[in-house]
Amino acid sequence: MVPVAIGGAIVRLGNLFNSEIVGAVTDVSWGFKFVRLYPNVPIDSIPVQHPTQLYEAFCYLVIFGILCWLYYGRDLGRRRPGVMFGVGLIGIFLTRFFIEFIKLDQEAFEQGMLLNMGQLLSIPFILLGIYMIYRGMHRSPVDPDTVRVVRQQTVRQQGGSSKPRKHRRMK
Repeated sequence: MVPVAIGGAIVRLGNLFNSEIVGAVTDVSWGFKFVRLYPNVPIDSIPVQHPTQLYEAFCYLVIFGILCWLYYGRDLGRRRPGVMFGVGLIGIFLTRFFIEFIKLDQEAFEQGMLLNMGQLLSIPFILLGIYMIYRGMHRSPVDPDTVRVVRQQTVRQQGGSSKPRKHRRMK
């Protein structure tokens, strides 16, 4: 789940470079003029819009940082299986759910809908994330050292070796 957050940030930067998935018209000082969307229109007539791609990219980078901290700093990835997956799902899809409120509709059928398609598709993943965190936190924690010992014993019982194989040269 950790690389998904950084990948999402990179995708949103690509959306920014291509003037895709833009936000609503705004008067904030950091708004962008997406010139590609308005060919043959004088630059003074182009509206300033929210750079929602940057908002999402920033949030995904924050989620990436949180997931790295949970994995490396708290060792949560090994001790509580499923919790990091749930945190990642909630972080990514809750971000998307809220930022969709300031995005322009991407399809004509979304006009007049209370929630757009991106928000509707985010809800099941948010719920799955909540379930995964609940499930991971209500099971007994896993001791990573015990898992390693049990795995080595299982491999030996099956006739294998838990040590890495040395490669032999072919004659």
